[in-house]
Amino acid sequence: MPAPSPQFFPGLVDFMDHLFRQQIEFSDERSSKLNVLGEYVASRLAAGKPVQLTFICTHNSRRSHLAQVWAQVAAQAFGLKEVTTFSAGTEVTAMNTRALGALERTGFFVHSPEGKNPRYEVRAGADLPVRHCFSKLFDDPYNPQNDFGAVMTCADAESSCPAMADATIISLPYDDPQLADDTPEEADSYDECSDQVAAEMFFVMSRVRQRIGA
Repeated sequence: MPAPSPQFFPGLVDFMDHLFRQQIEFSDERSSKLNVLGEYVASRLAAGKPVQLTFICTHNSRRSHLAQVWAQVAAQAFGLKEVTTFSAGTEVTAMNTRALGALERTGFFVHSPEGKNPRYEVRAGADLPVRHCFSKLFDDPYNPQNDFGAVMTCADAESSCPAMADATIISLPYDDPQLADDTPEEADSYDECSDQVAAEMFFVMSRVRQRIGA
């Protein structure tokens, strides 16, 4: 993998450098799921089409946000400018602050406003676009309404999400770090989930870069 761009915050560069040095192996089943996502992204880019990815979990509070943020950073790291990421749920709650904490510990800057469902501003670099993270339904006007990839990050969302005729459904579930809430393992659980998402998104985007070339 190439070295991360210096446009990212230093702490994030250090994290990605550590990630790149690891020899991460995925099971055949997981690789198959990741390859479906990579094939969708690469085929659209090869055809000169933009890529819109909406990561969906039930409450749009944890896994879908982590996937949205890491997928965007991975795309930026590999120069895939036509890739834009979003997140959504089948219910509206709020982004969980524990997931925000996991992002901060890897080097992101997070601005946390007040409110019942605040729009958190997540930055990967001073000159990079801000990611606005807040809980919303999949058909919220903030998100793409047609011709997008709907990436299901939890099994519940996959089974309860209404049919989306204008979307390509991709299954990529993650274990829920919420199971460790209010336990001594809480921070480790969220960090492990965030690290897994990061590793997988960089794997996907690196394969896309290889396929479509410079």
